Amino acid sequence: MDVTLAVVTRPHGLKGAVFVELRTDVPEERFQPGTVVTTSSGRELTVERGWDHSGRWVVQFREVVDRDGAEELRGEHLVISVDGSDEEDAWYPQEIAGLDVVVADGQIVGQAVTIVHLPAQDAIEVKEPQGNIALIPLVAEIVLDVDLDRGVITIDPPGGLLAEYQHPDGPAVEVKP
Repeated sequence: MDVTLAVVTRPHGLKGAVFVELRTDVPEERFQPGTVVTTSSGRELTVERGWDHSGRWVVQFREVVDRDGAEELRGEHLVISVDGSDEEDAWYPQEIAGLDVVVADGQIVGQAVTIVHLPAQDAIEVKEPQGNIALIPLVAEIVLDVDLDRGVITIDPPGGLLAEYQHPDGPAVEVKP
């Protein structure tokens, strides 16, 4: 399966290095010298080096030698192929897309679309049966289980999180007319 490691945001300096917006928790492992990544447009690039620069990651590729070449990479996704996540509680967006989202009693409340990377935490984008889109925070208190083999994500949403589901305890906040 193909996984996006980062998205190129802009050039850094004059020698072809680029700033990237990370999509990996382990950039120091993923951007080792010699690693080959593929851009979203299909170009193969070899990592020369990757480093943290004031809290942002910078990557230099062997094939990109000047600022003009770096500018051409702006907006490109840097992708590698992997077998799957080896962590118990980590999933790639491709793994959860299409899974049924159910509450504890088994009622289907939607279908997972992707994982969205938000500033506070990641969230599962869920399409509800009537077409509404909900973002389910990817936290243990709400996402109880992700079973890839069964194709099911079990959640315990607080009242009001889903437009089409009423929590048995009622809404989390009282809505006044």
